[in-house]
Amino acid sequence: MQWAQAANRTVIINHWDSDWLENSNFNTYDPNIHAKLVSCRTQIANNFKNYNSKLLFAVANEPNVSSQAQTSVLFQYYQNFINAVRSTGGNNSTR
Repeated sequence: MQWAQAANRTVIINHWDSDWLENSNFNTYDPNIHAKLVSCRTQIANNFKNYNSKLLFAVANEPNVSSQAQTSVLFQYYQNFINAVRSTGGNNSTR
């Protein structure tokens, strides 16, 4: 991470979650998935909160959605992710 930032490179952290998010079907909002997403991503965000704006986080990798309704549920998880990352403070407060 440090060498990439020293070279003024942008780094995207794409955390693979064993498909528990990407393949959750997104037919309904699941509070258990929400809790897992927030817990996991908060831990990662805390670890990297002091890095500059050249660090980005990916929420999901190729989520399995095929309808507008599923996309709406997915976007709820995305917003939860954003809120969790920003709540850790440091440079994440505007990430």
